Amino acid sequence: SAHEIGEGLIPFYQRVTNMLLSHLVDIFRQWRRYNESLRELNRLADRELADIGMTRGDIPRVAWESSER
Repeated sequence: SAHEIGEGLIPFYQRVTNMLLSHLVDIFRQWRRYNESLRELNRLADRELADIGMTRGDIPRVAWESSER
């Protein structure tokens, strides 16, 4: 019946909403990790970056790769 179908849809929409919210939280956390890495690496002098095999141009890529973990 239509009533039973409606009852089945509510948990479905709750699951979809929970998945979406969980994904948004994950994206936000990754963005924060990225920005934290970006700040830390940008604090280093060019010589310090060279010591770890990086240039200033590598910072965004390295920060992003670091945030994906």
